[in-house]
Amino acid sequence: MNEEPYRLPAGWTWATVQDVVLDSKSGFDSSKKNVKGGINHLRMNNISEACTLDLSSVITVPKDLARPAHILKPGDVLFCHTNIARLVGKTALFDRADGPYAFSNHLTRLRVPADGPPPEWLWFWLASLWRRRYFETRCKQWENQATIKRGTLLSAWIPVAPLREQWRIVAHVSKMIERNRLARDRLRRLPEIIRKFRQSVLAKAFRGELTERDPNNEPAEKLLERIKQERRKKWEEEIRAKGKDPSKHTYEEPRIPKEEEPCALPSGWTRARLGIIADILLGKHIMSKDYGTKPEGFPYVTGPADFGPVYPVVTKWTHKPKIIATPGCVLVTVKGSGVGKVNILANQKVAIGRQLMALTPADLMDPKYLFYFLTSALRTMQESASGTTVPGLAKNDISEIPISIAPYGEQRRLVQKIESLLEQADHVEKAIDAARKCAQSLEEATLSRAFRGELVPQDPNDEPASVILEKIRAQRGTMGRKTTRRKLGEFASPAAITPDCRCEGS
Repeated sequence: MNEEPYRLPAGWTWATVQDVVLDSKSGFDSSKKNVKGGINHLRMNNISEACTLDLSSVITVPKDLARPAHILKPGDVLFCHTNIARLVGKTALFDRADGPYAFSNHLTRLRVPADGPPPEWLWFWLASLWRRRYFETRCKQWENQATIKRGTLLSAWIPVAPLREQWRIVAHVSKMIERNRLARDRLRRLPEIIRKFRQSVLAKAFRGELTERDPNNEPAEKLLERIKQERRKKWEEEIRAKGKDPSKHTYEEPRIPKEEEPCALPSGWTRARLGIIADILLGKHIMSKDYGTKPEGFPYVTGPADFGPVYPVVTKWTHKPKIIATPGCVLVTVKGSGVGKVNILANQKVAIGRQLMALTPADLMDPKYLFYFLTSALRTMQESASGTTVPGLAKNDISEIPISIAPYGEQRRLVQKIESLLEQADHVEKAIDAARKCAQSLEEATLSRAFRGELVPQDPNDEPASVILEKIRAQRGTMGRKTTRRKLGEFASPAAITPDCRCEGS
């Protein structure tokens, strides 16, 4: 044998995957999918990135395509040998009692003897190699896919412990992985809970359920009346600027019919349409030759790709701005796949493209109050339109949205309360991400210790690993299978597998 990747305990030995399996087999392909009464057919997408079986999208193919060697048995290990390079090497243990199940030509089935090593031993080891990107660095690249040759798979190194110790280690690791995966499943459900919490915060905010009333605040009705007066004065000035007499024109003030009011409002609140409390600007396209990535001229925001969580992230600039949005404006995506996304401008003017509208709130409206209201209202619009094609939002769609208006002082308190609660949600999300990484690290560390012989005590009375390898070799011989023994390291260098779970190329 060549130089060992790392030293193993007494009674252990290094071998190849070929040494520990009885046989290996690639699957078959079929152009006929979801055949009624056909055989279940596992494909590469049925192996998850957690290296477990995912049977959520199992297809059926004609039964007559499957030979006896293609029928899976509980304990078979499935290895994905063709995929994009990052996913080559995904491995799963087939443990189904129902069936029958066959498998595709992108998968290799590895089968250990029934009285040999536990199949989990091979599964855990191959999964750990995949996580360390061992196979990714050994792929043969094709146009859109990568492939691991069967010889490379069968010649991969694997540490082999005495048989009884393997069973003890597998039992210990299986319990740990099950507990770990239960925890990770719960963690996966938490983001949806956080999302619903955020929605609930915004919904309650604009029903007046997050803040207490202050009797000293000016009622929103008076606030709205002042806004209307300012808007009428502005309208009259625009008419006069055109050389016309405002008294000869009708000023139409949009109102909200009673039947449209979605809920009762708290004392001191009122309701109006967005077109009354905000001016709306439609963005315009700027030719590609008139803007670039050099930070000179006006910042140019074209759509949701430039949006951050709250404020836009500028990546383009122009010397020929067409429509300018000013600080305090709320930007809304009104075209394309990001319809309904909202950002706010903090302290800079920007040119806006045709995918965007800019809403400038009246002087007596808090810009962030409008930002959070639109975030809530447009998300509701998106969800109500789920499953349909939303071509975009017109100016009237935005201006006709009814908005609940709190007294100005309460608007400020409400914004502070919203941001405090959403900040708490952000902290929880960061804690969830940290817990996920911790769970992944714990699993990897446990497997690393397991395959170094550091997880369970050794028993000097156990038969050495060489005994089980000889039995497997004898069984293969009785099957009439010709096997080719390769020296350890013929396909891999000792640096490829190290005790600290790193591999070359990672």
